[in-house]
Amino acid sequence: MGKVKEIKFSISRWPSTRYSICASGSVLNFKSGLRDFCAISRDEQIDESFYSEVEKITKDWAEHYNTFILDGECWLLNIMYDDGSKKVVDGNNYPRNYEELIRLFEKTAHVDLYGEGDEEDSDSECALKDDDYIVLGP
Repeated sequence: MGKVKEIKFSISRWPSTRYSICASGSVLNFKSGLRDFCAISRDEQIDESFYSEVEKITKDWAEHYNTFILDGECWLLNIMYDDGSKKVVDGNNYPRNYEELIRLFEKTAHVDLYGEGDEEDSDSECALKDDDYIVLGP
């Protein structure tokens, strides 16, 4: 495998909440919303250490972490490399160190994906705001 070119990560919660993170070059973009609507979108600056940390956390992950339960939460991680190869991992269950990846994303994007952070830190909330809606897609 070559050098990491892009990372895409998403969490979908039943019935419709979505979070997505896309890291490419020196920018990480975080989006939060319902179905095809994006309520929060923000960019953060990143460097090579971010990509190295994601690789370190996910190096032993299998391709799938699934149970036979079809509702609740599912997630998807795509790591694309500059040589054209990729690593794709998904599931509705979690690898042993999944929380490390979530903490890295939360710290970098300044969000709280699981609502477990400091309630007084309004910059880390994924709450939807009525005046922030933009449409994603066609």
